[in-house]
Amino acid sequence: MIEPKKTYFINGKSFVCEIKEPYLEELIETFLNVKVKEKSNIAVAVNNVLVQRRKWKKKKIFLNDKIDIVAPFFGG
Repeated sequence: MIEPKKTYFINGKSFVCEIKEPYLEELIETFLNVKVKEKSNIAVAVNNVLVQRRKWKKKKIFLNDKIDIVAPFFGG
């Protein structure tokens, strides 16, 4: 039986993927379509709470979680 795709709420938009029970780092990499490096300049909050980078691999994400990924930029 084929598992249905799951919808997650990232940066204010719905994001559909096939990850059944993701951890934060895996979901970030799937959303950004890149491997997240240790020195990447991004910050991530789940349900308005900042998650430290060292906890991304162990932070389980649930369907109702709200994820915000931000990066600094010049001129803002």
